[in-house]
Amino acid sequence: MNIKFITCEESILGKYFPTKTEPDLIPHELPFTPDDELAVNALRDLGVNVKAVIWGEKNIQELKSSHLLVMRSPWDYTNTNEIRLSFIDWLTYLKGNQIKTENNIDFMLWLINKQYLKDLEKESIPIVPTEIINQHQKISLEEVFANRGPFILKPCYGAAGKGLQFIDSKNKAIESNPKFQELIDKESYLLQPFIPEIKSNGEWSLVFLDGNYSHAIHKKTGDNSILVQAEHGGSLNFIEPQDRLIKHAGEMYPKILQAFRAKYKGYESYIPLYLRCDFIETKNQYLLSECEGVEPELFFRVKPDSAKSFAKSIIDRVDSNAKLITYSK
Repeated sequence: MNIKFITCEESILGKYFPTKTEPDLIPHELPFTPDDELAVNALRDLGVNVKAVIWGEKNIQELKSSHLLVMRSPWDYTNTNEIRLSFIDWLTYLKGNQIKTENNIDFMLWLINKQYLKDLEKESIPIVPTEIINQHQKISLEEVFANRGPFILKPCYGAAGKGLQFIDSKNKAIESNPKFQELIDKESYLLQPFIPEIKSNGEWSLVFLDGNYSHAIHKKTGDNSILVQAEHGGSLNFIEPQDRLIKHAGEMYPKILQAFRAKYKGYESYIPLYLRCDFIETKNQYLLSECEGVEPELFFRVKPDSAKSFAKSIIDRVDSNAKLITYSK
């Protein structure tokens, strides 16, 4: 069995490791990340041949030589609008050439645009309150701040906090407005209230593998940041969340899939290979901030058996000729 993990150039990945939280977390087989390496080794232990492929590859013989492409670490696809469009075009190329891919191409395309949060809201999933600022829309950040207080702006296409703006004062709103008008002429943005609990309670990331809850991590912001990512000064704690959060996430999971199925027809039986759901705990409830199904770190190192479970799920999907309907639309 031949499996390929989709990743990006070594020069990109090398910038992420090690981190302050994990100074010993160093890749040994780039362009696999340390997280990828655990899954790759688990697959190799089961007799599977695993190779890396840099996203954008269009050698059709090379792509079709694998039983499955597994999207793992294309961490640079949101660096610029041009790169993002190239990545989306490449996904469409894979779909058009019937390349078997997990997660499903349509599922990933849905998640790439953060407007999917509004789809989740329609399924009664508590999300961080979100308003869409459409491309070319005129808006006064000063008026928004006057009416709502501190708020967050995020590109609809983005990851790992890239492009996020925190408007926490009237002066910041006034100063940011001219530049933001330039940005909004290029792409749409999300407008969200600042959730102060992100500083006190952090963010929980719950990992689902093959539809089942596997493990979680707790992320905290840096001292002078509202971002939880390690590359932005955030920290990780490898602890299990309270049962009520696990229960809540488990109840939200099928609603997330229903939101996808309402948008893309023909996926009634589809379950993604992996999905990471990020939650912020507020005074009254858990708010879903993001669903990560394209390039998330899955933190296999938190739970030793999780990489093995991931590997077995990949093998099962190939051996059982699972409905990898990425290419059937």
